[in-house]
Amino acid sequence: MEDQLILAIDFETPPPAAELGEIFAVLARDYRDMTRGRVLVVTRVESGSITATLTDAALAAVPYVAGGIAVIAGANQLAKFAENLQKWFGYAKSDKEKKRLYGKGKKAPGQRSVEAIVKVAANTGSYVRVKHTTAKGETLEAELSPAEATSIVHAIEAEKAVLQKMERMTVDIPAVRRAIDRFQQAGTTNLSPIEIQTLVDIVVAVLQEAGAGHLLSEIASQLEARGLLNFADAVRAQIRPSGGKLEPPLTTT
Repeated sequence: MEDQLILAIDFETPPPAAELGEIFAVLARDYRDMTRGRVLVVTRVESGSITATLTDAALAAVPYVAGGIAVIAGANQLAKFAENLQKWFGYAKSDKEKKRLYGKGKKAPGQRSVEAIVKVAANTGSYVRVKHTTAKGETLEAELSPAEATSIVHAIEAEKAVLQKMERMTVDIPAVRRAIDRFQQAGTTNLSPIEIQTLVDIVVAVLQEAGAGHLLSEIASQLEARGLLNFADAVRAQIRPSGGKLEPPLTTT
């Protein structure tokens, strides 16, 4: 038995060549980054459901350059890389840890590879298995079902949507305060109904563009509490019923 990493993809829908190529590309990149420059090579690819055998370049050259420090280092690094992949498969399946996937910033060793594998498994309905074997007969395996991959992708997308809304809310708060101050200042002058409506339309358009339209009800209440009834009525007139253009409030359910 050889020191090798076996990637098996049992697909329902054939994966696009670009996505399959991305898996090999990020495996090579993760391995290079983890080992500070070592090369991961493909030694065999079997047809049907795709099974690819990969190993360290030094190990692939064993028939020609037997033994030596490079071979020992290659075997050790390949084993460490397989452990990292197994760890990230575990993170992907964990409700608590899966949010680490597809995040911004520097990627940990093996992270990009598992992210690419999860994406392909979800898109193609594939069952994926990664297996590491050593010359001593030791094995290490990690696997991912299509249902697990789809669940991971949906969870990550939901998490991103929540974070994006929270980011917009954080950005919008100063703008909302400025809007209320602007209404307050305008309320000290004698404005015609047309002027009031024009001012409200401008502010509402800004809030909608910023994704904060769901705050209009709160703004109207605050305006009413400050005695700016004309402005409050004009703002409420802009609030759409459920299903309209304005965004609903963020919930935590």
